Amino acid sequence: MAVYHFKAKDRKGSVESGLMHGSSMEQVTGRLAQQGLEVIEVESADPSHDPIPVQEPAPAPTQAPALRPEEQEGSGQQARQEQRPINPIEQRNIVATDIAGPIVGGVALKHLQFLFRQMATMFEAGIGPAHTMDVLAKQSTSPKLKRLLIETKDLVTEGHPVSAAFARYPEVFTPVIISMLQISEEGGFIAQQCGQIADYLEDEIALKNLIKRETAYPKIVLIAAVVLIAVVNYVIGSVLEKAGGIDAPLSRASTWYILGPVLIGIWLYTKYYKRSPKIQEKTQGVLFHLPYIGGMVHGFAMAKFGRAFAAMYKSGVPMAKALKLAGQAS
Repeated sequence: MAVYHFKAKDRKGSVESGLMHGSSMEQVTGRLAQQGLEVIEVESADPSHDPIPVQEPAPAPTQAPALRPEEQEGSGQQARQEQRPINPIEQRNIVATDIAGPIVGGVALKHLQFLFRQMATMFEAGIGPAHTMDVLAKQSTSPKLKRLLIETKDLVTEGHPVSAAFARYPEVFTPVIISMLQISEEGGFIAQQCGQIADYLEDEIALKNLIKRETAYPKIVLIAAVVLIAVVNYVIGSVLEKAGGIDAPLSRASTWYILGPVLIGIWLYTKYYKRSPKIQEKTQGVLFHLPYIGGMVHGFAMAKFGRAFAAMYKSGVPMAKALKLAGQAS
């Protein structure tokens, strides 16, 4: 995808300029018009290209002489080099992406739902992506999301699309959201798409609240069991201390040498199991055969699959890709 430098006038009459990705000049012009900007000029970001005024029609193509095979290969390589971004996005390090991100790097769905709802409103009003990210970063109450939006503003100013900046944070933005954004950026309807993403996240929040209500009783029983074990351990420890100074089971260091790694392993498993489809398949296979729990887990999985697939199919994501991503989302 090539990079173009544009100059456009907003509704207040002020002139804006910047960089934007696009497969052609017509696509970039359409996306700018979708944002409510009056396009003045669009030119290739390659310095060797002269500005191409939008108002003037492009000259008719002339028949070029046939090139030798080595010349054709050279021209193809030059075309591929012209389509490369000026400054490729630097990927995050492995520690931030695979370790710190999944453990402490998440953002609550309510913050994301508010973010995309505001993005839809501001894009619909014709506000540019860089200014939108700046305003939303100042309004955000999530420290992680605030830093992310400031970084996105810088990347968008350099000419990168919003989806590419968001894709650097897989612990925050799922593949479903990234795919929906990419389709809208290519088609020039990002304002409407942000509204659909906000609706999708709103449904996700409603589904999570439903899961919390349906699993409230097992959680209460589990918490009561933990409290009961702690109370019994305290009583046993008091009795044994009076009898001969013997420690209770949970008060012994040897017990926690065994129990501690087990608890840490369970916690890490809940954080990382989504990254391994094989582990998910085995875990869910066991859950599906549990009485009462199996039917509930299956029902929630089908609900998430249906909502994700409907949102992506409505957004224009190809069916094969939508099926794959919806399966991951469930």
